Amino acid sequence: MFIDSHCHLEDASLNKDIELIIESSNKAGVNKFISIHMLGSGSEIKVFRNQLDNFSGIYGSIGKHPDCILESKDIVKEEELYKLSCGKKIVAIGETGFDFYRTALSDRSSVYELQKANFETHIKVASELGLPLILHSRDSDTEMIDFLTLMKGRYTFDFILHCFCGGEALKEMVLDLGGYIGLGGIITFGNRKVKRERELLLEEDIRSIPIERICLETDSPYLSPHPNRGKRNDPSSIPIIAKSLSIIHSKSLKEVEEITTRNTEKLFKKLLD
Repeated sequence: MFIDSHCHLEDASLNKDIELIIESSNKAGVNKFISIHMLGSGSEIKVFRNQLDNFSGIYGSIGKHPDCILESKDIVKEEELYKLSCGKKIVAIGETGFDFYRTALSDRSSVYELQKANFETHIKVASELGLPLILHSRDSDTEMIDFLTLMKGRYTFDFILHCFCGGEALKEMVLDLGGYIGLGGIITFGNRKVKRERELLLEEDIRSIPIERICLETDSPYLSPHPNRGKRNDPSSIPIIAKSLSIIHSKSLKEVEEITTRNTEKLFKKLLD
């Protein structure tokens, strides 16, 4: 059995076909899914809750993505996040973290302060509830390294850095702090005749991550693996990602399936309840 540790099943492009997607994913050997509800993104929590109620294999995580506070300047409220995260099938908090991809250099300091406050609220709730934290980091390696290291000294929480895209210092920080790393379709983009330098570097990063600290994810409907790049992604593509990981780590596909499933269940303990 495979687990998709990070997907967005409430997205309209997936929700409209949710029964077919779950069926095709099950046929591909993917039987559990952690779907992320992003507060303030415009998506309806009713759809998220209906999926959790109607499909035994769908579990959830709730958080406010750093992008979702850029316009409103409205960070997540601790009481609201705590209340929403007490459900039986809520297995994590997030995704949350830092994202400066669309931030002008002149605005970086003020955006950092806003996202930092949002981030720490998630950490508090994760620590209080004993749930793991799902981290997002884009163009923010230095800030993530410094702030997460500081927070691990103040709070007790497990975490996963989702959608790892490379970076030696960021990878080492995650591993040093006992975290997990989520790998998705990006690791398949090098499966072409011509590899870009960045993709070769990413492959070396992945090879140096202990497989016992890796979870598989799709981030669907985004980031479809090669050869479906550019098309709508869904959890049935997990075996394609697993195959790439098996090649990079010189493991059998079955070994990758067993190890990454065990890792995911160890981190997201409520998957076993």
